[in-house]
Amino acid sequence: MDLTDIYFRKKRKQLERLTDHTVLYFALFISISITIIVFLFAAYKGKILDPEMPITPIPESQVISMSDMTVDTGILVHDFSEFNMLKNHFIAQATVWFYFNPATVDKSIIDKFSFEKGVILSKTEPREIKYGDKLLVLYEIELQCQGFFDYSHFPLDQHRLDFILINPAADPNKLLYVTSPDSIELAKGAFTEGWRNIGKSTKYGYIQDTFDPPKEKLPVSYERTIFSFAFEHSSLKEGIIIFMPLILMFMIGLLSLLLDMVFESREIIELAVGSTLALVFFSNYIRTFTPVTGTFSLVDAFYVLLMAFMSGIFLIQIFALQHYRKKQKTTQLTEVLEYTLSYLTIFRSVFFLIILLAFNFLFFYILILR
Repeated sequence: MDLTDIYFRKKRKQLERLTDHTVLYFALFISISITIIVFLFAAYKGKILDPEMPITPIPESQVISMSDMTVDTGILVHDFSEFNMLKNHFIAQATVWFYFNPATVDKSIIDKFSFEKGVILSKTEPREIKYGDKLLVLYEIELQCQGFFDYSHFPLDQHRLDFILINPAADPNKLLYVTSPDSIELAKGAFTEGWRNIGKSTKYGYIQDTFDPPKEKLPVSYERTIFSFAFEHSSLKEGIIIFMPLILMFMIGLLSLLLDMVFESREIIELAVGSTLALVFFSNYIRTFTPVTGTFSLVDAFYVLLMAFMSGIFLIQIFALQHYRKKQKTTQLTEVLEYTLSYLTIFRSVFFLIILLAFNFLFFYILILR
């Protein structure tokens, strides 16, 4: 045995300790556990990102000074015949009510209410109930409406559905709409497929436009009364259906870094290529049940991240296999080949750990910090 063989045999024995994959499999198990924990935490930590209608609140002093001209209003949503959060399409059956003094408020103006971002499909004749000198007027309506939704956290998103009551015929200087959180209600058992109501709120105020006729600017105010319902996913079904297969495909591709380059070179390429192609095909499938939006959602960010990692894994595998085969052609020394195989295995193992750590950090960033 010559000195070259002795040198490479010694080096190979030192490297064999580093090529044991037990630690890597343990790291993979820890990584999967962290991924599940982060996913569950993100699912229950969700917040509403939908933009709010910018309105100027009406000062309490103005409400008191115009008490004879105020109209208390509210809404009771009985049910939804259509509740589609992904397509942003809703049809609600509701009762809208107004409580006011008919001696100071013109009842015919009250009847001219409508909803912003909504169409009243049907409206019954008003039902009137007298309470002392006040009058309660109720309307049964069927309302088709849309929300102002931000889908950037899909499928771990929460949303706020606003019913924005307006009355173009009402003069804000002569009639004031007010409401309170007790004036809004969603009936128990209302159809909200796949979603759960988690809160409600109300706001009232006005927005102001400015018109520019010659020589002067004329501000014009419009009252808005906003009834809001907050919703979250009733289960983690959508998140699991989307994220778990993506993570599984990534982990399968990652495992190709732990296969033996001599006896499993074909399987290495098959796993790397197959998991990448599966990722591409699955991304096309999930587009069928994701919202159409111009924003970059969690799913989009996660998909781009995994594609970048899978491309890196594929390139590293090609590099390592080509380097080893090139060494096979240039040397006949078994010890040299075994040494080359050892340091390439270490190189792939280190890359495995780097990818794993990067994946967990970026997964945490995308789901929690983004």
